[in-house]
Amino acid sequence: MRLLIPLLAASLAACTSVSESTRLSTGLEAVEFNSIASGYQPRPTFVSLEMMSDGEEVLAIQMDQYGTTQYQYGYEMHHQFRMLPSAIPEYLALLDQYDRWRETAIERGDAITREMGRAPAWHGELKFEFHSGNAQRHYLLVSICAVGTCLDGESLGFDSVNVDRLRQVLTDWQAGELQSLNVDAIYN
Repeated sequence: MRLLIPLLAASLAACTSVSESTRLSTGLEAVEFNSIASGYQPRPTFVSLEMMSDGEEVLAIQMDQYGTTQYQYGYEMHHQFRMLPSAIPEYLALLDQYDRWRETAIERGDAITREMGRAPAWHGELKFEFHSGNAQRHYLLVSICAVGTCLDGESLGFDSVNVDRLRQVLTDWQAGELQSLNVDAIYN
């Protein structure tokens, strides 16, 4: 089943592709567990506002992973997901839930991993999971899900600082303060 998701994503991507992409400067950093460092480490993270060939605007968040580039079915694999403007209220509610759970876990000294909920994404849904690195460090893990399977091994992790940064990006997008730029008109 794990192999079916990339195949499905590739077939869906064949129908719809990115027609315009504007990289945004957000300061957002996702983390990935590094077994050598025995902890979550920040990774290069890229946020882009994309216009799809079907006219839908999405917010793409991509993290460069450790190790060499992986390919599957001829496509470069990335830790990434694409968010929908119509689901911003659901995303923000899940980020608020993370804050409440984090506060409770720190107060009680709990270390847990538990799914918080799901929200629509471009060609699937996003699973939001609360994960404790220890009793004081708690992360939000976001995984893409499709056809009944979630790619938990390719989730993007965010610490509390970056949950706040993600919230700001979503709030700015909702307010229309993130703009796609016609870079061809500027750099011709």
